[in-house]
Amino acid sequence: MRNLPKQSFFKNKRVLVRVDFNIELKNRKVIDDFDILRALKTIKYVSGRAKYTLLISHLGNPGEGEGLRSLRPVGVHLSGLLRKKVYFVFDKIKDLKNSLAVLPENSIVLLENIRFYSGEYANGRYVDSMFFAKELASLGDCYINEAFGESHRRVSTVSAITNFLPSFAGFNFQDEIKHLDKLKSKPLKPLALILGGAKMKTKLPLIKSFIKKADYILLGGAIANTFLKARGFEIGKSLYEKKFVNEAKKLLKHKNIILPTDYIVAMSLKSKVSHVFKTTDRQSSTAGRILDIGPESLKQFREIIKSARTIIWNGPMGYYENQVFAKSTKAVAKEIFVNKRAFKVIGGGDSTAFLKNSKLKNQKSKIPNLFISTGGGSMLEYLAGKNLPGVKVLS
Repeated sequence: MRNLPKQSFFKNKRVLVRVDFNIELKNRKVIDDFDILRALKTIKYVSGRAKYTLLISHLGNPGEGEGLRSLRPVGVHLSGLLRKKVYFVFDKIKDLKNSLAVLPENSIVLLENIRFYSGEYANGRYVDSMFFAKELASLGDCYINEAFGESHRRVSTVSAITNFLPSFAGFNFQDEIKHLDKLKSKPLKPLALILGGAKMKTKLPLIKSFIKKADYILLGGAIANTFLKARGFEIGKSLYEKKFVNEAKKLLKHKNIILPTDYIVAMSLKSKVSHVFKTTDRQSSTAGRILDIGPESLKQFREIIKSARTIIWNGPMGYYENQVFAKSTKAVAKEIFVNKRAFKVIGGGDSTAFLKNSKLKNQKSKIPNLFISTGGGSMLEYLAGKNLPGVKVLS
């Protein structure tokens, strides 16, 4: 990994930093600045010496139902964190060169949402353009990747740009690799992999990668529903992924895959009334949808987590947005936190969103051996052994 050189290297240089400020906004205000805080060390490290530091980020993933939004409110928030003016720019790349040239020494600049540029994102697709990357590279003398969460994508500002500038991994990027590599080499046993949420496409490769490494693979959420369907249980109107049922069926022969033995069922996502069904109860086919794992399953999951020495958690156990169905996710999080001897890695948008929005968020700094990844899909793909474009070009 090409790590950051000494600070003196950046003296009078124009530094481009790819950050991942794809954060939640409400009424043009930053709701949670976790990802911004993780990038501050790198920003401060280079900006004190650099001619200017140009931060490049996206905001919004249209492919996941998130519209593209302006980064201007993020720039205002960042300025408050740094206690320094953050300049905000948006123009054709060729015109930006003149604008940046007249800024005061050591300026920090935030470029408007990079996905507003067709060289990065166009017609609903990510773009890895040598032409655009070369054009963008003309604004800098070196490049730093501090966007691990975006490094599983082959896009201009992650991969192509490294062909034109000396390129390095930021401090948080290095930290991600260091902690995730611990899980790939010789993790302490027993190892418990806990997966929830709804995306089988991203989690299936991880299950396959850890099927011989993990002592326990605990499944909740819609992921578990797909496996329950594969096992032949009636799951009613529950969310599952039909095209992955056959794959799930093949994996069920492995005894370390632990499915819920009971679950919470309700008629709708907004329900305040729920019922517990066991996987042997055929009535579930007419009883609405599964929205959480049941008390029997939760007890089993907690016992396994308690005994584990390595824990990987990605995805909630149920529909945590409704407090009625957040009980298991909250209990699993608490059990992970109180296991002080285990090395714990938590990642994924839903898991971190749950922690941010719950009362547990204030406990994170007090928990030993805990690492919260800024990567969702990138964390899953890296642990599954895939060669991430953003990692490959810096190796």
